[in-house]
Amino acid sequence: MQRIADGVMPADSYATDGNPTYLDVDFQGKHIRNIRDKRDTHNVESVNADIRHYIAGLRRKSGCFFGRLKRLER
Repeated sequence: MQRIADGVMPADSYATDGNPTYLDVDFQGKHIRNIRDKRDTHNVESVNADIRHYIAGLRRKSGCFFGRLKRLER
């Protein structure tokens, strides 16, 4: 995990869930460890879900497709 954290662009803060894996990682910015709630990780997970959805739309021939060309371009 440290190699991954070192390979990303620096940020002011990093929000992770309560997984103990992140305890050994030295983050360059402020580390917010969400044990009780997911307020800080909710937005990131939402964007990740959108990205997975649209990648699937580009990969599959059916099941997930874009109804309009503008949506695909976005």
